[in-house]
Amino acid sequence: MAVTPEAVDVAELLGAVAVTRFCRLLLPPEEFTSILVAINQTKSKIMAAVTRHAAEAKKPKRT
Repeated sequence: MAVTPEAVDVAELLGAVAVTRFCRLLLPPEEFTSILVAINQTKSKIMAAVTRHAAEAKKPKRT
């Protein structure tokens, strides 16, 4: 049985949820919030870079 990309995505999401819940229990609320903000900012930067890269890939190449 092959592992599909979708199965990997689900496993990663479940792992992220577990880590998030665990950190919420261990960390003070201020630290937990600041970590979530940093993760969200990083995610936004990555998504912007992916979008730019996709737009560049669609442009015709100059010869």
